Amino acid sequence: MAAAIGKKVLDEEWLAARSTEVDLTGIELTTTHPPTSDQSPWMEAVVPGTVLATLLKNKLVPDPFYGLENESILDIADSGGSTTLSGFSQRLNAS
Repeated sequence: MAAAIGKKVLDEEWLAARSTEVDLTGIELTTTHPPTSDQSPWMEAVVPGTVLATLLKNKLVPDPFYGLENESILDIADSGGSTTLSGFSQRLNAS
């Protein structure tokens, strides 16, 4: 007998953490060491949403819609959140 087709809600049960604070690999996170929201540095994520929305939900930044609080939130360009790829090369064969 075929399994029943169900619905899965995709906007719940997502977690976020700063990549520099996670020492596990993607494989470990999805198999042997899944994170929980009560483990530091993991926090509940806003999905769909943004990093700012997740930080706001977890009270890690002030409300940017109140007064001039948005001026105290560090801009992503100034946060040091750059991505660097190393050890990757691709060779193209000229034909």
